[in-house]
Amino acid sequence: MSEYQYYEFIAIDKPLTKSEMEKLRRLSTRAEITPTRFTNIYNYGDFSGSPDEMMEKYFDAFVYVTNWGFFHFKLRLPLGIVDEEILKPCFVEYTFEYKKTDKHIIISWESRNEYGGYDEWIEGEGWLGRLVPIREELEQGNYTSIYLGWLLAVNFDYYIKSEEYDFDDDDIYRDIVREDLEPPIDLESNKLTAAQKALVEFLHIDTDLVKAALEKVKTETPKIDHEAIINGWLDGLDEKQAKDFLFQILNGNANEALRDIRLQYNTFFRDRIDTKAEVSRRKVGEILEIRKKAKQKRLELRAKNMAKERVEKERRKRKYLVEVMQKASELWNKAEELAKEQNASAYDKARDLLVELSQSYEQFDRKDEFHELMAHFVEKNSRRKALLKRLEKEELIDPDF
Repeated sequence: MSEYQYYEFIAIDKPLTKSEMEKLRRLSTRAEITPTRFTNIYNYGDFSGSPDEMMEKYFDAFVYVTNWGFFHFKLRLPLGIVDEEILKPCFVEYTFEYKKTDKHIIISWESRNEYGGYDEWIEGEGWLGRLVPIREELEQGNYTSIYLGWLLAVNFDYYIKSEEYDFDDDDIYRDIVREDLEPPIDLESNKLTAAQKALVEFLHIDTDLVKAALEKVKTETPKIDHEAIINGWLDGLDEKQAKDFLFQILNGNANEALRDIRLQYNTFFRDRIDTKAEVSRRKVGEILEIRKKAKQKRLELRAKNMAKERVEKERRKRKYLVEVMQKASELWNKAEELAKEQNASAYDKARDLLVELSQSYEQFDRKDEFHELMAHFVEKNSRRKALLKRLEKEELIDPDF
C-alpha cells in the first residue's frame, strides 16, 4: 500500500490575504490554496510547513489523516470563548491538548493507532466539513466535544498496564486511572450532534464507551435553564452595548460582533452557574463497567436479532421449496432445455435449478425419487462433461458418473 497523508486547513473568521497566500505557496507548490482553504495530499515525501504555526497565524480549523493510523483535528477560537477551566480537567498529552496564544486558544484532538495502519482505505477528504460545526457548538457553550477528547484517552487504544489497583484488568489509561473522576462537563443531551458523531468516528472512539459516558444524562445531570439565563443577560444589556453590536453587524463585521457577544455572555453565564457543582461525576472505573454491560447487552441483542433472521430465512426457504415442489415437473423440463443449449451460462442455470429441486425433494423426504430422476437426467446428458462437472461439484451426482 502506498503512503497517504492528507492536510486540510480552513480560515473561518478572516480570509487569507494575497500576501499570506504567497507565503503559504512557498511551503508547497502542489497545494490547493484559496482565500479560505489550504489542501494537500502526499503519497511520498513530507509537508515542509508546520501545522501548529499555520494554525497560530492563518487558520481556524485543521485535519490531518494518514493511512498508518494518525487522525488529528484542531480548532482555533478567540480567547475567552472557551473557559480554560473547562479544558484543564480534560487535558491528556498526545490525545486532547490545548495551547494559548496572544489572541486565540487552539484545541487539539488526536487519535493514533500505535499498532500499525488500517486495513480499509483511508480518505481525508470530507472530514473537516463534518467536524468544523464543533467550533460553533463550542462558541454556543456546548462542550461535549471537549469531553469526548478526554474520553478518547480512556479508549482501549490508550492504556498501559499497572498493578496499582486491584481490578479485573488493572489498566492505567495514560495519565488516567480508574479512580479518577470524569471531567465536570454538562453533556446536556444523551444524543450527540452530527458533528459530535463525526468526531467519534474520526477518532475511532469505542461506541459502547460513548454510550456509557452519555448514560448519566438520562438519570443524573440537572437541566440548566439556558433561556432564562439568556434573557437575564439581555435584560442587563445597556443601549450603548446593543447599538455597538448592531453597528458591527451592519458594518460587515458580523463574526466579530458574534464573538464579542459570546465573550460577554459566557462571562455572565459562568458567574451564575457553578458547572462543577451542577454536574455529577463518576469514576473512570464506573464508566468502564457501564461500557462492559452496554457491550454485553449490544452483543446479546445482535445475537437475538441474528437468530430471528435465521429463523425467518429458514421459513422463507421452506415456503419457497414448497413452491418448487409444486412445479417440479416443469423445472425438470426446464433443466433439460437448458442442457441442450450447451453453453456455460445455460449450464449454470441448469445446475441452480437442480440444486433447488434437490433441496425441495429432501424437505419432503423424497430423496430416493430425486436420485432416480437425477440418474435419468445424467444418462440423457452423459456427453455434456462441463455440465456434469458442475453437478458433481454441488454433490448432486457421484464423481464416477
